[in-house]
Amino acid sequence: MHKILFSLLLLLMIACGGSNKSKENATVTNAMWQSEVIVPMKEALERLAVVSPKFGADTESVWAANQVVALSDSLDGVENLSFYDAMYDIYTMQMYVAYGLAYVPSLMSLYRDNEIAHEGVAIVERWQLWKENMPQEKRLEWLSKMSLMSLYNYTAFYMAYDVMSEAEVFKANDHYSMVCDMQYYMDGIRTLCPTDTVGYQHCCVLEASAFYMTYFPLLRATCMPDIYDKEVADPIMETAYKFDSLAAPLREAAVKEQVPKAMSELEFFEFMKESTKRKVQMLDFLTMAIDSMENQKEE
Repeated sequence: MHKILFSLLLLLMIACGGSNKSKENATVTNAMWQSEVIVPMKEALERLAVVSPKFGADTESVWAANQVVALSDSLDGVENLSFYDAMYDIYTMQMYVAYGLAYVPSLMSLYRDNEIAHEGVAIVERWQLWKENMPQEKRLEWLSKMSLMSLYNYTAFYMAYDVMSEAEVFKANDHYSMVCDMQYYMDGIRTLCPTDTVGYQHCCVLEASAFYMTYFPLLRATCMPDIYDKEVADPIMETAYKFDSLAAPLREAAVKEQVPKAMSELEFFEFMKESTKRKVQMLDFLTMAIDSMENQKEE
């Protein structure tokens, strides 16, 4: 009897071990990246882009929104496009959203600070230069930089509102400093990582934290108090804790020059899947907030 029980236990342990090993070696397909990361992000950015012209009501903002929609359409049904190439388009969409939101505030601040206006309208030109000069052999290194640069473009928005608004939530220097700090951590992590792929994976974790720190003040400033308190506060604070807790070990590793543990392809996919859900939630809250501002004006 004991021999039978031991044999069954041994078989169970082997089966569980094989299952875990199989999971570690599981292949992440382009279809999985498309359905769980690319499509949700592009659709959320498109929803935000469509309402963003209401914030400034300018033809340039409409143009930027149209660029986002066109990029979103170009990603439809492109099953053979690699995850990394698709993320390049996602970052570009995010850049256009930033441009559309920052353009009018930047021009409105023209008579108070010409540097702000220049920064706001130079976003697209700067991004185009990056596209044209990106060396293919350093694609993942530049992709990491682009992920952060697409968030840096919101600095123009914050610069304008630092001049135009007394709201404590708008602090351009804080946002600029955050982006510079995150760039320092990203550069350090990439140097420590054995491959560009591993470096990009860890940079995505840092970018998720920067994403929250970029969009959260925007949301606080545009959201009606009753909507923010009832529907937004709890999930946003949960997101803040989640992203920061994941990024903290990497920031420490960059400072102490410690090589961070590499993620398997499946672990990276699971992280991106989860972070995409939380980013989409943030983007949709901001979309709702801008719509609410417009509706309040009409009332």
